[in-house]
Amino acid sequence: MWVKRFSVMGYGFVLFGILFQNASASQQFQSPSKTSDVTGILAIQQQQNCFGGAANCPQQYKLYQQNMHHWVDLTGPVDQGLEHYLVRVSGRWADAQHSRLRVTTITTLSTMPYHQFLVDAADRYTLSHYPCRLLWDKSFGWAYQQGRAQLVVRLTRFPDHWNSPRLLLRFDARSQHLLAAQEVNWLAPQCTKRRN
Repeated sequence: MWVKRFSVMGYGFVLFGILFQNASASQQFQSPSKTSDVTGILAIQQQQNCFGGAANCPQQYKLYQQNMHHWVDLTGPVDQGLEHYLVRVSGRWADAQHSRLRVTTITTLSTMPYHQFLVDAADRYTLSHYPCRLLWDKSFGWAYQQGRAQLVVRLTRFPDHWNSPRLLLRFDARSQHLLAAQEVNWLAPQCTKRRN
């Protein structure tokens, strides 16, 4: 698992690596020759340590699952303009471990790249519901429920990220509308500085 921490405009963020939906790939897809549909966030990475230097390194295409901890490598034609979009990929498994999928088609399930949209939407929500600017750790994910693709951001202000009080915001991946805001073990923010 990889974790990336960074700060923008006084807000802290945590980006966790993502994967698919429901069962593991090996349980869900049994035959490498069978066409499979896999949903996830598309990421493009530059391969490192190639023979002949970095300029000769090919790009790697990865599809991250819901919890951003696991991915499947993609081979074949991939539209680079879909990076960070929620997509459904149809293809055939290139290996028996179901870790590499040969792309046949890609269907877009979201209308925007997830990261900047969720950062901005979370900022708007918290600024309209809490009386001060706060440092939030954000982690991102997605869901596909009842035929609806969702982009999800999880916010907390505590170091024990997974068990701490948190706010979950779910947005429709197409319309960008807020679907639900869920406070879990929530503690009302104690403001020491009023927002501007």
